[in-house]
Amino acid sequence: FRKKQIVDAVPPTTSLREARKAESLGCGEMSSDWGVIAFKSNPLKKTSGDSTTATQFSRDPNSVSLVPLNESMVQQIRSMVNLEKEKLVDNLEHLSEKILHAPKEFLRKHSSYIRVADLHLPTPSAFDKEDSCANFHRPAHDPPPGMEMDPLEKWVALDDGAGSHAPIAPYAVEALEKFAMETVIDRSMWKDEQKTSRLLKSSGWKDICWKDTGGPIQLPDNFPEEEVLLWSGNFSHGLYGSDMTAIRSAGIVNMSPKALIELLFDNSRTSVYNKYSAGRTDLMVLNDSLDKMGPFGKSLTKVVRTESQTPMVKRKVQLVTMMHAKELDDGSGYLIVSRAVTHGSEKCILDPINYVRSEIMMGANLIRRVEGDSDRCYMISVNHLRPPMIPQWMAKKMALSAAPTFFIDLNNASEQLEE
Repeated sequence: FRKKQIVDAVPPTTSLREARKAESLGCGEMSSDWGVIAFKSNPLKKTSGDSTTATQFSRDPNSVSLVPLNESMVQQIRSMVNLEKEKLVDNLEHLSEKILHAPKEFLRKHSSYIRVADLHLPTPSAFDKEDSCANFHRPAHDPPPGMEMDPLEKWVALDDGAGSHAPIAPYAVEALEKFAMETVIDRSMWKDEQKTSRLLKSSGWKDICWKDTGGPIQLPDNFPEEEVLLWSGNFSHGLYGSDMTAIRSAGIVNMSPKALIELLFDNSRTSVYNKYSAGRTDLMVLNDSLDKMGPFGKSLTKVVRTESQTPMVKRKVQLVTMMHAKELDDGSGYLIVSRAVTHGSEKCILDPINYVRSEIMMGANLIRRVEGDSDRCYMISVNHLRPPMIPQWMAKKMALSAAPTFFIDLNNASEQLEE
């Protein structure tokens, strides 16, 4: 406060020595007896004064006079400073309160979205408010930027566009878990493929292929564990993707459930079980631990970009997918769910001339421990894929061929891991 008064008052013609003296008096520690007030006065002419007073300069419009401050004046100045401090603190508290309760801004163009119309996801009661934001607090028909609206479809955002998950995202992923589990065990949806019908009649598969709870799987004697069972079916909801055939497969994988989870989530090892893989990259990690609680529970949850080179398509095929893995409630294994992700700015395709987009409309892997064998697991896999530039009948044929190959490649990978 005092420094400002002096700086404002000292004119350019004041000598450097006198200005420094005035500044030192004004800016140093205030004694109990002396302060300083600067004002314009007459021509600089030093006059003698009482030894108990400050140096006086004759009054001149271009000079500065220094006068003593008594205790009353010092207290008055201190009171003024304290009052200004209190005002500043009040203003800062008011500003902090406004920032704290200001509605969060979501960056739609930088967020990632998934379809949820088939999940029957209600608006969570915690977000059922007037100021709730479509897609971020509640499911909405509003599509990601750049996409046409479908009145039958609903979308939610996985993230806020600035590095954090969207408030609705954990609820949506939980709903996807429930939907995936129901799909895996829904007998009415699936039709046995020809070889599967024979195996179900002649082996112990029938006892375990629809089992979803009750601890580890107990394999019957003389179980044909080298076989892979196949089913096909269509979703009856009539929504996006219901025109495409889904494939269900079941088989034994020669590694522990935890080792299988680690393999499937390791981007550096996708080529071990997928010979067409051209790499996979994390775009966003939302949860990274099966042991520590996070927004999505104890889980591995991330958005990845996968590239592959298939024989049927000249360009590389690219998928952007959310992957989510969580341990089953009974501790007998794990569930992996996946779903295609649409980004707000759709910058995930680096080179549209050389790439073509595909979608995993819904993926599920139910992995169960085998009783008495820690190095094997039983897996049911559901794949609902929309491949690019391929007729539906051919897509189904390719999917039925790829499903058992997936189990074979995983078992070959387990042998490589042992070596």
